[in-house]
Amino acid sequence: DVGRRLQTDSQTADALIVMGTSLSVAPMSKVVEYLPSHIPRILINRNIVHASTQRQHINNPTTSSQLFHACLLGNCDDVVKALEQGMKPNNDDQTKSTEKNGIHRQGMKGLVVNDEAWLKNQPKESVLLFPGASVSISHEPESHQTLVVHCDECQNQIEGSIFCCKTCFDYDLCSTCFPKASLTHANGKHEFLEES
Repeated sequence: DVGRRLQTDSQTADALIVMGTSLSVAPMSKVVEYLPSHIPRILINRNIVHASTQRQHINNPTTSSQLFHACLLGNCDDVVKALEQGMKPNNDDQTKSTEKNGIHRQGMKGLVVNDEAWLKNQPKESVLLFPGASVSISHEPESHQTLVVHCDECQNQIEGSIFCCKTCFDYDLCSTCFPKASLTHANGKHEFLEES
């Protein structure tokens, strides 16, 4: 069960690496915000993305729209190769190999950008660019994700108030099931947050 594994991992994880995604598929798009805020989040992607959620989890109550501590933007394979090269002991052969493959790390300071809206509130100093990075604003409207929540007790789509477990990942109840199910879920020890 993903929820139980995330609860365990949230206590022991050293970092979260989000790679090659649009963060548009729930419930996995919620993982970034579910883990406690002290766990560093690293994005390896062609562009900066944010999960389009309508709620925040109790483990990470930050109101900042900056989700990632570091954004390594470019083709994922190129970024991983550069990271691999950067972790190896330094010698001239490896430096020549890296240059030959076209893998160059480029910081934001030297980049001239007319419109910095593509940063999506991400601080410049947290962004590194690699080959394949997408650093322009699309004139197409962003796809809007509608949050559809199903009750974990009756399995029906929830209309109206949603009762979210403050401890468990993606455990939600409808107003009909909440009074009874909240007493049996985790032996009644978990608190719930009501959202409309």
